[in-house]
Amino acid sequence: MSASLLVGKGVRIFVSDPWEFGTECGVGPFDAVITEAQTDALLLKLQVPIEYRGAHLQTVVARARHAHGTIDPLTSEGRLAANLTFLRDLVTTLSQVTDDAKAGMVPAIGSIESRSG
Repeated sequence: MSASLLVGKGVRIFVSDPWEFGTECGVGPFDAVITEAQTDALLLKLQVPIEYRGAHLQTVVARARHAHGTIDPLTSEGRLAANLTFLRDLVTTLSQVTDDAKAGMVPAIGSIESRSG
């Protein structure tokens, strides 16, 4: 499946690290929609923003932790082990993820699963 065909699809995000994130917000699932997909990254808009340590997190950049850095496991297996970057800013394209947008970021490790419906 082409990465662009993932746009508009629903996913669930699970966070395994940092431990403090799970303590404060839970580990998920956090529902999101894919707003942009490239072969090596996904841009996700959280359905419900997450409040973490005073930050209002709205957008997530997900990059594969394994499998040669591609998002292929999400399309082929329905699950992707991912490095997650939660952003305060609501961005609509990956090109908007600049150093300014990363200023309030929260890095995490977890996974993304396809959601039907």
